[in-house]
Amino acid sequence: METISNWKSPDTIVAANRRLDSAAPLSILRKHFGLSNDVIAEIHDELVGPGLGRKVTWGFETGQRDSLPGIFDVFVNYAAATTSGIAKAALKMELATRRANNSHQFDPDPKNLIFLKRQLDDANRHYAWLTRLLRLLQDSAADTGRALDHASVEFAQGQAFIIRARIAGDLEEKRHHLVTASGLMAAASDRLKQSVSDGARIAEIMDVVLAVNAGLNEYFVAWELDDLEEDPGALVRAKNAAHKYARPLFLKAANDTAIKQNDGRVAFNAASIAGLGNQPRLAALSLALASKLDGHVGPITEWEPAWLPETLSSSTELADAMKILNAKEK
Repeated sequence: METISNWKSPDTIVAANRRLDSAAPLSILRKHFGLSNDVIAEIHDELVGPGLGRKVTWGFETGQRDSLPGIFDVFVNYAAATTSGIAKAALKMELATRRANNSHQFDPDPKNLIFLKRQLDDANRHYAWLTRLLRLLQDSAADTGRALDHASVEFAQGQAFIIRARIAGDLEEKRHHLVTASGLMAAASDRLKQSVSDGARIAEIMDVVLAVNAGLNEYFVAWELDDLEEDPGALVRAKNAAHKYARPLFLKAANDTAIKQNDGRVAFNAASIAGLGNQPRLAALSLALASKLDGHVGPITEWEPAWLPETLSSSTELADAMKILNAKEK
């Protein structure tokens, strides 16, 4: 996936992704759980503090604001509730680590890197404690949500290792962190595989969302690992991951998640998996959904999503899917 740095402003890409990062949990809270803006604001006030009132949400929806700080906190507290509270604890720490990483990425001040490393160390201790707690609870009868508890810790740990890989000092360290991240994402996705089979209409929404995102992350970590090889174009790991996930049930779960979140990025990533996994018709379905959720009307070749840091044509694994869609449009 070739990145074209001069094709689109980095600020445009960041702003578009930041907006979707807020819009996705807001969409699930409203469409799946049926919460009004007032209810969401009240939950936010109780859990996080004042700051997400009706005017703020209205400002976001009308384009006057590009993010909703705290909306993911509300989503995690509402959607990741388990008997033990471990899933929430893991995902809240993952969010704090992601925020520290964003600060480092958007502002190269050395202080931000120092803070990020401290946050990663704190997260590592936090996840180790949660893992010990899960072992203590493994024989407990009160096991409601235990799969989500385990998967949330694995997913959060995997995210931390992806971040560690991107700030690693040498290639071997980077490779080690990425391999570890890949294993953790695979474990999280496998642990919640029943939710993928059941689908978003039956399974708990957080189970499906986490299973899908863990699978997508494993796929993209494979791309990063392939980039470290002598022949990165062979895409050995990425192709293996694509074949693993380019299955109708997983792709349907990914598309359903994209619809629930109103987030074309998820469907686009599913299309990438299907394309590299030699499932061009399934890739075409996901790609068409991605453009629709992004508000695009017209030929697929004219779609230029603001959040994508590359041209659509540079995603060569989607070439056959685009041919299929082009043929339908004629």
